[in-house]
Amino acid sequence: MADRYKRIFSLEPNLFKDGSPVLIRAGAVLSDSNTGRLLLQLKLENVSAKKISAVFTSVKCFNVAKESIEGVDDFQYLDLFIKRNVSFGEKTPIILPDSTTRSLIVNIKRVVFDDGEIWVNDGTDNFHPLPELIDVKHMGVEFAEQLEREANKKRPNFWGKFTNLPKQIDELWICACGSLNQNNEEKCFGCGFDKDWVFTFTSPEVLKPFLDEYKTEQAKAREIKQEQG
Repeated sequence: MADRYKRIFSLEPNLFKDGSPVLIRAGAVLSDSNTGRLLLQLKLENVSAKKISAVFTSVKCFNVAKESIEGVDDFQYLDLFIKRNVSFGEKTPIILPDSTTRSLIVNIKRVVFDDGEIWVNDGTDNFHPLPELIDVKHMGVEFAEQLEREANKKRPNFWGKFTNLPKQIDELWICACGSLNQNNEEKCFGCGFDKDWVFTFTSPEVLKPFLDEYKTEQAKAREIKQEQG
């Protein structure tokens, strides 16, 4: 079955538009060797607090010369019940009408929530890639390890892990655990840490006195062990 489909090209990952309740996590165009058709598979994610029941999309298609060709005006993902931070859509292919498609622009036109509210794209901007996240170890392995210690001191039952430095992006902020949050959310939906705490304690300047204290305690512990041994 895998030999039937050939990947033609992929979309840039993590496409987003300010205010959108949906993030386009990934996308790929596949060629079906049995039919000769091109299929677009999208991996979408609900980044809103509400459950999603339907999503309306459009796809602008271009050939290898970047000339506009026939696309898809209104593809609908229906009968959904998608909770926050849950991915969907990857098992529902969009059939592209022109097999010469070699690039495209995906747009989320409307999103219907389970309470009947509808988000409508204002059409002022296309979805664009989120900035790449910086690995938390970029501030130094010792500081990254101290961040974990401080997190466990604040919340001894913390089961997660901080993988990247947090980032503010217009109407979103991305936590150090990688979860996307709306600006009006003071706690991360993914890990539960306060936004202020996350942005404060991912600074080497803030972590340094705690790291120095930890090193001093470790040195004293080694001295005591040597005296006892």
